[in-house]
Amino acid sequence: MPLVFQDILAPERARSPMMKIAIYSDNTLSLPTEPLCDLLNRFCVLLRFTAGRVPVHLNTTFISKPSTFHKLPDLLKADARGYEIAIIATSIPYDNNFFFEAVGNTVILSFSGWNLLTDLPITNGLVYFLASMLCQRFTIGENHEKNIGCVNDFLWDKKGVDTAMRAAYLCRDCRDSSGEGDAPKRDIQAMLDLVSHASRAGADLLSTPTPSRQSSEGSYDVFLCHNSGDKPIIRKINVELKVRKARMCHSSGTASECSDHTEVTYFSSRNDVGRPTTRVHAPTRSANRSSE
Repeated sequence: MPLVFQDILAPERARSPMMKIAIYSDNTLSLPTEPLCDLLNRFCVLLRFTAGRVPVHLNTTFISKPSTFHKLPDLLKADARGYEIAIIATSIPYDNNFFFEAVGNTVILSFSGWNLLTDLPITNGLVYFLASMLCQRFTIGENHEKNIGCVNDFLWDKKGVDTAMRAAYLCRDCRDSSGEGDAPKRDIQAMLDLVSHASRAGADLLSTPTPSRQSSEGSYDVFLCHNSGDKPIIRKINVELKVRKARMCHSSGTASECSDHTEVTYFSSRNDVGRPTTRVHAPTRSANRSSE
């Protein structure tokens, strides 16, 4: 996936205290954009989401940049100009097999062949790709050519999106990058929390209880979750983290959360409301991100 947000925003918009984002769905998809925007607005501070009101019909077999963007209806173009980012979700494929590209402030996000890539809902994928786009927009980290499980992975193999949504995290290097301050990172992390929480349960994030916000008294720095075969390495990790005085919650795995996974998962780096914000996965992952 190329960098799509390098030069699309005027400086005065980039400095705006709140970024307005519109989400449209064309006639090939039936997406609950209003409930989705309501959910995102509950968890985000810097970002404000609105369901696009203008009907969208892309009269094409394949999306091509820039020609498909230039042929968008004038009414849609006019409506999209009221937002810093306007995202159009569709099931029509790109001619280069990308997930998304942008012209100006308009992004067309393709879910073509989604059923061949994952059994997770498109709503989860939309929020995941939103987080990926925003990392580019706010220059939080950079694309990883090699898959490491980060939301900035390039996903050369599109099937990697399934694992990516279940992980949905920012690696340490990307998280520690300067970008444009901590506020965008907090919103992006909140979005990733929603995606991973639902995706690990194999559920739609709109129908899954949202991640709980723990009190500081009951909060933890690390949550270790594993299946029985990973006990030896988990014990070593457990000892090392205790040496570092991490507050931990430990689970040997339950049928609902861990029995279907072979990776070790731990959460660390609490944010200001005590939610776990970093996810690290081991031992192996499939190749990730959209291919040309």
